[in-house]
Amino acid sequence: MRYGSLFPYAGMRPLQEYFNPANDVGGGTTGISGYAGPGGVPNYMPAGAIVPGYDNYWGGVEFIYGQASATIAAWGLAAITPALVSGRFQFQAAPVANSANQVRPLAVAIQQMAANQFGWFAVGGLVPINSTASVAAATPLGIAAAGQAGADSAGKEILNAINILAATTTVVKNCFVQANSPVVRVTGNNVIDGIFIGCAVSGTGIPANAVVQTLDPDGKTFTLSTGPGVAGAALNATASGGVALTFTYNDGTNFYNIAHINRPFAQGRIT
Repeated sequence: MRYGSLFPYAGMRPLQEYFNPANDVGGGTTGISGYAGPGGVPNYMPAGAIVPGYDNYWGGVEFIYGQASATIAAWGLAAITPALVSGRFQFQAAPVANSANQVRPLAVAIQQMAANQFGWFAVGGLVPINSTASVAAATPLGIAAAGQAGADSAGKEILNAINILAATTTVVKNCFVQANSPVVRVTGNNVIDGIFIGCAVSGTGIPANAVVQTLDPDGKTFTLSTGPGVAGAALNATASGGVALTFTYNDGTNFYNIAHINRPFAQGRIT
C-alpha cells in the first residue's frame, strides 16, 4: 500500500505507512494559537483532522489524525477517545478492549505506534486489520482480542465493516533478491500492488519467518524483517537473482484480513 493524499496542503503529515511515527512532531495548531510541537518544530496538523487518501490498487481510504495513548500494532484495531491534553483536545487511540457493548468509534493504525506518538488511522476504505485468525470473505468481523479483530460474536461485532479478503490470501510477484541484503525489488511492471507491511514472504533466498518490514515510495522496493515496521530485526536474503516470491496475508501468528470499513464502531447494547 502506498497511500497518497487526494488534497495535500502545507504542513500535512505523511500518510504513508512507511513513515515512522517517531518522526512526527505532534498534533498542534500553529497558525491559530502559535503552538509548536516537540523541540519547537511548528506543526500545522490539527488533532482529529480527517482527510481523504488513496492507493492505486486498493482505492480511496479516509484517515483521521490522532495520538497513540498506548502501544498499537501495525494495522491494529484502535478505539478513538478525545481527551484534553495540555489545554486542548487530542484524539487519542489505544488498542480496543476485548469486551462487549462498548459503543465507541474505531479506527485502524496504519503503522506500529508507541504511546504519545502521533499519526494517521484509517476510518474508511479497504484496509488490513490485525486479527487473531483468518475470516471468510463477505462475513462480519468482531473484536477477538485487545487490538485485534476476528470472528464476530454477540456484543463484539464491528459495525460498518465487512471482510473482503481472508488472511489466507496470497499474491505472487517476480522479484530480484541480493544475498546479504534485506532489500528486495519487484521487477518489471509487476509493482507492489496487493502487498502491505506485515505480509509474510516466502521463496528462494528468503529466510524463514520473513515479513515485509517497510515499503519504499518508489512502489517497487521493500525490505525484509522478522516483524513489520520497527517491530522486527532486518533479515538478509540468502541468494541472489530473479525469483518468484509469494506474499501471504498472515505469518501463522499475525493475520491480516482485508476489510471494507466506513467509520466503524464497536457494537452497542443488544438487549
